Amino acid sequence: MKEFKVNEFITLKLVDNKTEIFVKNQMFRQCKFLLITIPIEQIDAYKELESIDEAAEKLDKSLERDNSSHFQIPPEVEFWAHCSNIQVWAENNYDTRLLHSNLAFPLLKKLSEVGDAFAKKVFKEEIGKRFQAGNENTQRFLIKEGYLKYLSKEMILSLIPESDLILELERIIQKEMEIRTKDNIIGRGYVLKNNKISWLILKNVKLKEIPVLIKNIKSLIGLSLSGNLMETLPDWFWDFKELEYLDLSRNLLREIPKSIENLKKLKHLNVGYNQIEELPNSIGNLTRLERLVIADNKIKLLPNSIGELKALKDFISGANSIKSIPDSIGYMTSLESLDLSETLIETLPNSIKYLKNLNALYLMDSMIKDNYLIKTLRRKGTDVFLKRITKNKKN
Repeated sequence: MKEFKVNEFITLKLVDNKTEIFVKNQMFRQCKFLLITIPIEQIDAYKELESIDEAAEKLDKSLERDNSSHFQIPPEVEFWAHCSNIQVWAENNYDTRLLHSNLAFPLLKKLSEVGDAFAKKVFKEEIGKRFQAGNENTQRFLIKEGYLKYLSKEMILSLIPESDLILELERIIQKEMEIRTKDNIIGRGYVLKNNKISWLILKNVKLKEIPVLIKNIKSLIGLSLSGNLMETLPDWFWDFKELEYLDLSRNLLREIPKSIENLKKLKHLNVGYNQIEELPNSIGNLTRLERLVIADNKIKLLPNSIGELKALKDFISGANSIKSIPDSIGYMTSLESLDLSETLIETLPNSIKYLKNLNALYLMDSMIKDNYLIKTLRRKGTDVFLKRITKNKKN
């Protein structure tokens, strides 16, 4: 069995033709990454890269061991290549830029736990440096895998240029905010991109109005204000030109102003569970919108302009007082899911049969009687969910 000792803590062994890392004589993990194949004509695109993580972002799954057989690398050659990589990493003071994050940080953490004094010294430093460097995937890894918990709050805030804004928001809501990722936008927190606040999450913090200081976050692309006590929104609110995600659900809003059309890049809009009575015609100008939630309001009429939302895939409008659907819905050619449950609609427009991408139509507890049209939709492959009304609907 081939063996290579990097230092007194790290040893690599070739076990059953697989390279394994041992830390203090205990198997740590199998080496899974080795190759970065860069076509010669693309070499200039890689000159400015700061880390292996950045290189990996430019490559596909060919980096993985399971696909390395395509290159027919003998196990011994691969073993010595791994040895070289780990040795260079160790000789360069455990610089985590030289290994992929999903190996560098777990290995550095393990070394610090088994008594490697230098690893223990640089562990927190490396977390801070790599987070501050601003690579989005590296930041996401450090957050999701819990590495930021090893840093004090003061140290974390020192890495964020907009830390004063975070501290002021914490003072206003009287709660701490946490760094989050886009796929974990719960509670109170923020998401960073290139060390700037790109998402802000202020859910269930009893806000009656939006803090004015938020308008200074020009890089905002996601904003969640769900579960608060807001009745109106300030005029400046509609100046977030880069906003793609907006959640205003579960507030006390009574209207959506015409100026919502300013949010040209909006892809997700949730205004469900409010007191809204109508949608402005300008809603049709949100041509990039892919998901629209207006459920549980007091809406009686949908504007004809709704048909202009040709990118819309999900439209959730149930639990309203809507009595009819405009014929223009037939132009919403990307629509995949439509929820009209718990509405006062009795008849579906004939144009609905032109929605070729419609996979699901929800009509539970509605007053729909278009049995023939429903059968037509089902023949076309749409799943229609329909059941008998259990209670009378009121205007």
